[in-house]
Amino acid sequence: MKPPLYDLVVLDLDGTILEKEFQGGYSPRVRQAIAAVQASGVPVTIATGRTLDFVRTQTPLLGITTPVVTTQGAVVGDPVSGAIFYEADMPLDVARAVAAWADATGRVTVFYFSNGDGTTTLYQNREVWQPEVYDHWFGTPRCIQPSLSELLAASDRPPLKFISVNDASAEPDLTPILQEQFGPTMLMTRTHALLIEGTAAGVDKGSGLLHLL
Repeated sequence: MKPPLYDLVVLDLDGTILEKEFQGGYSPRVRQAIAAVQASGVPVTIATGRTLDFVRTQTPLLGITTPVVTTQGAVVGDPVSGAIFYEADMPLDVARAVAAWADATGRVTVFYFSNGDGTTTLYQNREVWQPEVYDHWFGTPRCIQPSLSELLAASDRPPLKFISVNDASAEPDLTPILQEQFGPTMLMTRTHALLIEGTAAGVDKGSGLLHLL
């Protein structure tokens, strides 16, 4: 029997195996393809900006039990037990600077904090559109915290990442601006036409995958 041509198949969720707004869920073709690949002896995993909590609700639908890369590479965990194998936080001083910037500009921003047990707490400064929009973009549950600076000042616990809303079709793209402003210890990535994500430097889906190999 020939050995598999591939060691691992990695899938993203949004826009890859899930349609916009998750319409229709996972197609039969997607489920069948994943099952066939795994039956051939090649494991399948997920690499996504979504949290481990969310991914754990999805993997049973796909029959995936391989460790997954979540939170834009900041968390690698077991989708079955919720155990965390790897975690990368933002530098606390930079997180506090980002919080001060969000407070000063009023830019809709959300921070993601690991609870250490496979769950994540989200703190968002404000809502401009209907809550359902942010539920889809950011995840749930979310706590509204008007002053993110107060949140970050009250604890020495650093966040995993942040997301800010920036419509580059209607205003300047803030990705390079934020990268320059917050320096080399951070990585700013546009992950959506309306969203910018910030993680610690060197933390992305690709780096998360290296912790699986």
